[in-house]
Amino acid sequence: MPDTTTGEHRDTTPIEQPYRDGMFISTCGCGADFPGRDGDEADYLLVEHIHSATDLATSPAN
Repeated sequence: MPDTTTGEHRDTTPIEQPYRDGMFISTCGCGADFPGRDGDEADYLLVEHIHSATDLATSPAN
């Protein structure tokens, strides 16, 4: 499993979205892959990941 705590969180999915083991794959710049039943689901999961990472990075410490 890649270290997803470092690296830039952005969509690095190739134009031709990978299809592996019956799933479409979207990829984050941090190295994490997000499989989905279709391209839209994979993209949704990636966007949620990017938003979560961005929110954590910009929120003030408690």
